[in-house]
Amino acid sequence: MVDNKKLLDARNVVMNFGGLKALDGVNVHVNKNEILGLIGPNGSGKTTFFNVITGLYHLTDGEVSFEGENITDKTPQEIARLGIIRTFQSSRLWFELSVLDNVILGMYMREKPSLFSSFFKYNRVRSDLEAKAEEAKAILNEFNPDLANNCYKRAQELALVDRRRVEICRALVAHPKLLLLDEPSAGMDPAETKELMDDIKRVRKTKKGLGIVIIEHDMTVISTVAERVVVFNFGKKIAEGDFSQIRLNKEVREAYLGKE
Repeated sequence: MVDNKKLLDARNVVMNFGGLKALDGVNVHVNKNEILGLIGPNGSGKTTFFNVITGLYHLTDGEVSFEGENITDKTPQEIARLGIIRTFQSSRLWFELSVLDNVILGMYMREKPSLFSSFFKYNRVRSDLEAKAEEAKAILNEFNPDLANNCYKRAQELALVDRRRVEICRALVAHPKLLLLDEPSAGMDPAETKELMDDIKRVRKTKKGLGIVIIEHDMTVISTVAERVVVFNFGKKIAEGDFSQIRLNKEVREAYLGKE
């Protein structure tokens, strides 16, 4: 059930690249325990919005707050430690490493590294790594037991759907309060997409208060998992509502299909 308490509130967000206005006065909020679908034609500003709220781009104008705190000028590392974690369109896995190692790496997004501990407190580091391995296995098992059973397999040996699962698990071990998924089903067939969405819905039930924003071109995914949908076109928000409202919206249909 969606909590009406806001996690993220982006107000009047503008992002310019020279003369190009990639985001133009965008207002988007995300509630606790909500799955928000973010859709729109290619180039409409969806991924740019993710880059702005995670600090990869410094917005031109506007303000972004998270749990009531202004995060507009914070670094990507600071924003990640506050609890906003994302995946990317293209894979960011270390293909030569195992599934387990890739997931463990995600835990270091939530803490500050210490060279002193790494060099001079070996036993503590070893104990910490063992604890992280157990936590990573638990997350993998919670998300997809088959993946947990193959946690020592190298990432490059995995099917595409399992690589995406690993990336999402790597994000989950960072203890996100807001999880941003950028086209998680891209390149998958309908059966794989359904399996992945079932995994996301299942783990969402166990992570109380977790907000999720999912960018997708597959409208079957959006209609299945999103409780609210926001539509971008040419850097502007043109519609907002549940999927049944969005699919009948004339401006949305024109954005995808063109004017008659």
